[in-house]
Amino acid sequence: MASITTRRPAYVSGGRPSSLVGRAFAYFGLCASRQSLSRLDDTMLKDIGITREQALQESRRWDVPRNWRR
Repeated sequence: MASITTRRPAYVSGGRPSSLVGRAFAYFGLCASRQSLSRLDDTMLKDIGITREQALQESRRWDVPRNWRR
Protein backbone atom coordinates (compact mmCIF):
# COMPACT_ATOMS: atom_id res chain seq x y z
CA MET A 1 0.00 0.00 0.00
CA ALA A 2 1.38 3.38 -1.00
CA SER A 3 1.32 6.26 1.39
CA ILE A 4 1.21 9.87 0.42
CA THR A 5 3.22 12.27 2.49
CA THR A 6 2.96 15.97 2.16
CA ARG A 7 5.48 18.43 3.39
CA ARG A 8 4.18 21.77 4.49
CA PRO A 9 6.01 24.75 2.99
CA ALA A 10 8.04 26.78 5.46
CA TYR A 11 5.73 29.74 5.13
CA VAL A 12 2.86 27.58 6.41
CA SER A 13 4.66 25.86 9.25
CA GLY A 14 5.13 29.06 11.21
CA GLY A 15 8.91 28.92 11.40
CA ARG A 16 11.49 30.96 9.58
CA PRO A 17 13.14 29.04 6.74
CA SER A 18 16.75 28.30 7.64
CA SER A 19 18.55 28.39 4.28
CA LEU A 20 18.69 31.18 1.73
CA VAL A 21 17.14 28.95 -0.92
CA GLY A 22 14.44 27.89 1.55
CA ARG A 23 13.71 31.53 2.32
CA ALA A 24 13.44 32.37 -1.38
CA PHE A 25 11.03 29.49 -2.06
CA ALA A 26 8.98 30.34 1.03
CA TYR A 27 8.79 34.01 0.04
CA PHE A 28 7.68 33.21 -3.51
CA GLY A 29 5.14 30.75 -2.14
CA LEU A 30 3.81 33.44 0.17
CA CYS A 31 3.52 35.86 -2.75
CA ALA A 32 1.70 33.23 -4.82
CA SER A 33 -0.74 32.60 -1.96
CA ARG A 34 -1.45 36.29 -1.62
CA GLN A 35 -2.06 36.61 -5.36
CA SER A 36 -4.39 33.61 -5.28
CA LEU A 37 -6.36 35.31 -2.54
CA SER A 38 -6.96 38.29 -4.82
CA ARG A 39 -8.48 36.01 -7.47
CA LEU A 40 -11.14 34.45 -5.21
CA ASP A 41 -14.73 35.36 -5.99
CA ASP A 42 -16.95 37.16 -3.50
CA THR A 43 -18.67 33.95 -2.36
CA MET A 44 -15.35 32.33 -1.48
CA LEU A 45 -14.16 35.46 0.30
CA LYS A 46 -17.36 35.51 2.32
CA ASP A 47 -16.74 31.86 3.29
CA ILE A 48 -13.37 32.74 4.79
CA GLY A 49 -14.70 35.91 6.38
CA ILE A 50 -12.92 38.69 4.53
CA THR A 51 -14.04 41.41 2.17
CA ARG A 52 -12.85 42.08 -1.37
CA GLU A 53 -10.97 45.16 -0.13
CA GLN A 54 -9.18 43.13 2.56
CA ALA A 55 -8.20 40.48 -0.02
CA LEU A 56 -6.81 43.11 -2.39
CA GLN A 57 -4.97 44.84 0.44
CA GLU A 58 -3.35 41.54 1.47
CA SER A 59 -2.41 40.73 -2.14
CA ARG A 60 -0.50 44.02 -2.42
CA ARG A 61 1.71 43.32 0.60
CA TRP A 62 5.40 42.63 0.09
CA ASP A 63 6.47 42.09 3.68
CA VAL A 64 7.01 38.79 5.47
CA PRO A 65 5.32 37.46 8.61
CA ARG A 66 6.65 38.81 11.91
CA ASN A 67 7.93 35.39 13.00
CA TRP A 68 10.33 35.40 10.01
CA ARG A 69 12.03 38.58 11.24
CA ARG A 70 14.93 38.17 13.65
